[in-house]
Amino acid sequence: MRFFNAVGGNRSYLHTCLDLSTRQNNLVLCPLLFSFAYRQSCSDLWSYLDRENLILEHLMIDSGAVSVASKGIHVDLDEYGQFINWVQGNGWVKQVIPVSLDVIPRDRSETEKCAQASLANFLYFKKSGIDSLPVYHYGEHRKWLDKILDHSTYIALGGMHQSESRRSRHEWLDETWEYLIRQNIKGLRVHGFAQTALPVMQRYPWCSVDSTSAVMAACYGKVYLPGLNFDGTYDFTRSFSLPAGKKMSAGHASSLTGPVKEEISLYLNTIGFRYQDMFDHYKRIAINVCLFIGFIKEVKQ
Repeated sequence: MRFFNAVGGNRSYLHTCLDLSTRQNNLVLCPLLFSFAYRQSCSDLWSYLDRENLILEHLMIDSGAVSVASKGIHVDLDEYGQFINWVQGNGWVKQVIPVSLDVIPRDRSETEKCAQASLANFLYFKKSGIDSLPVYHYGEHRKWLDKILDHSTYIALGGMHQSESRRSRHEWLDETWEYLIRQNIKGLRVHGFAQTALPVMQRYPWCSVDSTSAVMAACYGKVYLPGLNFDGTYDFTRSFSLPAGKKMSAGHASSLTGPVKEEISLYLNTIGFRYQDMFDHYKRIAINVCLFIGFIKEVKQ
């Protein structure tokens, strides 16, 4: 399973992820998710890669439709397709994973119409030679999942931000995954949009997941750290967050002393950071990414 760090439209976050990510020679190993809707904010990504002589191993390109639906930003299908073709041909990305253009309903009455339009966009891309990732959304009728599976064995599950509660999201995921497993589809791969809650990653056989959690937690001053087992090994299935931002609070990283501080320092050293790096906004992002990567290595490999 891969964790795609969704960098959104913030140029500084993007550069931080590139600067601090693991590399193999000139190959950037940390998978990134880039939103087409925010392409202007990150327009210098390509010049950065060219200047540093870097190649991204995996880049997922999302239309950004979900993020911008409430802002009235229009994403043109043909323009999006042209951008995907340009990225695939520019040589700066080893594997490009384009996501089909979703049509997001404003309310439940539009769900059926939007599901039909989303499928039409996916098929339009397919006909034009773009092998994109279709998305089955929370709240859509099961028939739309069947129609997607008629054309692709690599799909995504999304739209769970529209659910009323965590319980309803989990019920939908249970039902959907149970249905997918019953189909016994050879070579089926499933991506989970915004599905990096550790219990959710552990519960289902995802091919990949993404979220902005690493970035947003760092923005709010939080650092994700793994639990510690009695034998001194790290347990990434029971992580906790430590406040380390400018706003002081109980249990703030700056107030810790003794064995607790020593244990945290030791963990940070194992992933290439120092204790004081937690107080750097951008290094917190990389530390948080390491938590998700550690979880995947421990649980999913």
